[in-house]
Amino acid sequence: MPARAVYHSPMTAPSPTTARQAFLRGLRAPMGGAVLIIAASYLPFGALVHESGLPFWSAPLITGAIWALPAQILFVEMFVTGAPAVAILIAVSLSHARFMPMVVSILPLIRSGRRRPLEFFAAHISAVMSWTLAMRDLPTIPQHLRMAYYMGIALAFWGGAILFTALGHAIADPMPAEVRQVVLLLVFAYLWVLFADQRNRAFLFAVGMGAVAGPLIYLATPNWTLLITGILFGSLAFLLDARLARRRAVPAASAPTNDG
Repeated sequence: MPARAVYHSPMTAPSPTTARQAFLRGLRAPMGGAVLIIAASYLPFGALVHESGLPFWSAPLITGAIWALPAQILFVEMFVTGAPAVAILIAVSLSHARFMPMVVSILPLIRSGRRRPLEFFAAHISAVMSWTLAMRDLPTIPQHLRMAYYMGIALAFWGGAILFTALGHAIADPMPAEVRQVVLLLVFAYLWVLFADQRNRAFLFAVGMGAVAGPLIYLATPNWTLLITGILFGSLAFLLDARLARRRAVPAASAPTNDG
């Protein structure tokens, strides 16, 4: 009677002993629900690129080069409206700043040797999902194999997103117009999910003020609207949140204590 195959979860499977084993384990880690998330996010983005009038080759290029869906949507919208290249560059770069703490925290855990080009590439293809899986599984991976494991995870997400973006652009052309419109709504449904889960007060302030004032700024300067709105109301939201936090801290600090 043949022995039954035993499934090992990433946390209980034997530690890999070679870089190839570590890479392949990382490559398999995102399989399952994560694939559905990537497909649901990047198929509609590919359709959005198509509807914006951009050629097929640009769709996977945008995903591969920018690799952050909100920033990619920002790029497409600003590019199509004719925004200056410097405004697009600044806006996309500022959108990516939120990933800096994630990259700073993961690189010391996977660094081995002085392969700086590989580290720069690993930083570029990092994403929230790959970071989450890696932070969960890295304690089970030997230090010298962690870069190989992380590259497997990150490449699976990055490559899958590029593939689904290209597919979304390709299948958008033969779709009826009504179906394309429904697919495009999935992009904004993704952003709505991100907003709905927010508990950060400064974030909510920024979104609220930007939603109200953004259309007015657009009337004055269409090409710079997103950049001005983001910097101005993001800064105001941060200052407002900090001021409210200080006001709440003062009464708490001055309240009498009951020492019995």
